[in-house]
Amino acid sequence: MSGVLCWADAGPTLGLGHLSRAMALGEALAERGLACRFVLPEDATARTWLEAAGGRIAAVLADAEPALPRVLAAAAGADAVVVDVRHPLDRAEVRALGGTRPVAGPYLVRDGVRREFRIASAAAAAEVEGNMS
Repeated sequence: MSGVLCWADAGPTLGLGHLSRAMALGEALAERGLACRFVLPEDATARTWLEAAGGRIAAVLADAEPALPRVLAAAAGADAVVVDVRHPLDRAEVRALGGTRPVAGPYLVRDGVRREFRIASAAAAAEVEGNMS
């Protein structure tokens, strides 16, 4: 296995909550023998915080360029991609991140409005994707 790529938001207006969740997941994966690499926005505080905790940065996203191509390049060969970003992913982003391989699930879904996690089946995740713009 080549590990997991975590794409997390962070910055002066967003704070470090997205990144802290991704880092906690990365630590849990490391305890199970899976390496975790991170894709972050261009934010010095987030980068310093991640590196101080021993996290590996796969890519840094510049504000002026689209994020998805950089994320996909960093995700090449990853066993999984975890996304914790502020903006809702549109259908094209979901499909690009999922590639053409079928994914059986289960999925861990975070509801940003209610701020809760739930386990969803593959059918429920497909329904969520079908409701995306």
